[in-house]
Amino acid sequence: MAARKSWRQLSPAYRARLERRGITAATHASASKVEARGYHPRRGAVNRKLYNRIINNEGTVAERRTLETQFVWPDWVPRTVSRQRGSRGRRYQFKTQPDVAAAFSLLPNPKSWKDAEFIPRGDGQPWTMIVHLKNGNTKTIDIPGGGGPGSGAKEVLEIVTELQEKKVNMPKYKRATSGEEVFFEVMGTDEAA
Repeated sequence: MAARKSWRQLSPAYRARLERRGITAATHASASKVEARGYHPRRGAVNRKLYNRIINNEGTVAERRTLETQFVWPDWVPRTVSRQRGSRGRRYQFKTQPDVAAAFSLLPNPKSWKDAEFIPRGDGQPWTMIVHLKNGNTKTIDIPGGGGPGSGAKEVLEIVTELQEKKVNMPKYKRATSGEEVFFEVMGTDEAA
């Protein structure tokens, strides 16, 4: 890969376009220019700035209420998930939250994924989900954190696990072989509270 040009080597028009997208001479060397260059997430994806504000608990109440209308729900993300837990076979069901569906709206269809990796964080902080695509590209998003029952991270793990079980051509996680193992790693227990 060729080295990046310095800020001075860029044309004035290109510098202006980058500046309109929030990239300055100071941040140019390390900033991701994918969206600034005009490559956007899939059609109907949530506005990334709005989404980041909400999952970092910076969004207003009005922004949280209107999140669901700010994106097109991906057709591969179930509205409800029904899962079986433990050896007793107890079933539980949850409704997918809008912030979880919004996170998935930033990603392409799982059929194009090679594998997925999760980087958990404690104290309700957003987790990072890294999706390696079959074409060699990588998509990185933050997902709602927590890891505990009813948290956004647990929902994401359950949805990815369900997609795997339904054989939607979904790869296994890189970090663990199941959502339960990632959950156990973070929470220290596999039992829901």
